[in-house]
Formats: sequence, C-alpha cells, structure tokens
Amino acid sequence: AKKELFKNPILRWVLLHANAFSVDRDNPGPSAIKKPVRILRKSDLSLILFPSGTRHSTQLKSGAALIAQLSGVPLVPTVYQGPLTFKQLFTR
Repeated sequence: AKKELFKNPILRWVLLHANAFSVDRDNPGPSAIKKPVRILRKSDLSLILFPSGTRHSTQLKSGAALIAQLSGVPLVPTVYQGPLTFKQLFTR
C-alpha cells in the first residue's frame, strides 16, 4: 500500500493486520521488489497489487512480473471492477 495510507493509525492497524507493507511510490527503491519477493518465498500468502501502481491507471508497470519471476510464484491476472472510493462502497 502507498506509504501515505500508513499515516492514519486506524488504517495502519488494518493494513498491518492484512499483512500489507508500505511502498514509497515517489522513491520506490529496491525494497519495493525485495520485500514482496521475500514474503512470497517464505510463506503461503498471496500478493495483491495493481500492476499500474493504482486502481485507475491504464499504464502497466513491470514490478508485478518481476516479483513473480524472482519469487517463482505464478502471476494470476484479475480485474477489479468495484468501487474506487470508500464512499462508493455504500452507494448503488
């Protein structure tokens, strides 16, 4: 999850209990790849990420493929068609 989400104490608690980790999207650095690779190699957890870097961009980035390749786990493409905002969760 983007690092800004971890600034809210309640959301931070939820994210940490969901095994999410912080990513600095402005300065991603090697840990943005190394950390998920390490988690995938050492556990039975799945990794959910948006290969465009966000929920609503069309430009794909190579991080998802690189993480799958380095960790040796399959990459399963999916489509998210749910609400884009928290408020939209409660409207029809």
